[in-house]
Amino acid sequence: MTRLILLLTLALLPASAAAAQGLHGRFSGTLGTLRFDTDEKTGQVLGEFESSGKCSFLPGQGIVDGVLEGDVFVGRIFLCQTGTACEDRFYPVMAFVDPDEGTFSALVRLETACSSPVLEDNSRLLTLTRIEGDGPGPVVTPGQDRKAQERARRAYKLAEAAVLQARPDYVTAKMRAQESISFDRNNFAAHLLLGVAEMKLGNADAAITAYRQSLALRDDYPLTHYDLACAYARLKNRSAAMQSLRRAVELGLAENDITVDLDLNTLFAGDPEFKALQAKVAQRAAQRRKR
Repeated sequence: MTRLILLLTLALLPASAAAAQGLHGRFSGTLGTLRFDTDEKTGQVLGEFESSGKCSFLPGQGIVDGVLEGDVFVGRIFLCQTGTACEDRFYPVMAFVDPDEGTFSALVRLETACSSPVLEDNSRLLTLTRIEGDGPGPVVTPGQDRKAQERARRAYKLAEAAVLQARPDYVTAKMRAQESISFDRNNFAAHLLLGVAEMKLGNADAAITAYRQSLALRDDYPLTHYDLACAYARLKNRSAAMQSLRRAVELGLAENDITVDLDLNTLFAGDPEFKALQAKVAQRAAQRRKR
């Protein structure tokens, strides 16, 4: 898949302040007016659409998200597109903060044969300029809120169908799960499904991020903890994998996957605690089958 090389320029605070505090405030350009905020606990940056722009976004829709580490922003941006088989989708973004210019820039390229009306003069340049003053938040009417919920539900169903079909399409599942989250970031199942797709695509780090976001919304679902354990095991992180696995079993995990997952079994080969957890899950699964 062709990598995006988007040139995104934002007039920001000085880089040192941006790195310390994340991204905040309102920005405007061909993409529309967006409000950026950063979660103080997680460091997650979210840019929500407010109004205007050349794409059919809904107020409150998450258009940009990622993290700012030092002078580097890593995340994704949602773009409307034109061209054969060019659907609206998220593209990955790596952006750089210039401490002298006070800008935020990144290199990106759209898929071959695709274009976007927000890219000026068919170039790769997208410019958003900081708006002074806080201003009002996005105006979301009840009708718009229902429309966002319906679009989130529809995108989630498409992602689910892509995973459950005879030959799973995890690329489509990832794109649709991301789209669903852009309309409703409080759906723990959409984050979980995104994590599953990322794992199947070999992106364990991205899967961990998705699983953790799912758990932030619902911490009592055992399969999310189990999937997180598998992702940590893929990265050979024994302590984190075991901690997540313990939590999954504690919450009532009763699936046989724990006995066959290659990453877990390789990482914990011969480990007595792992064997005990396997036995507990197998016993629980057998009891449920009897009932």
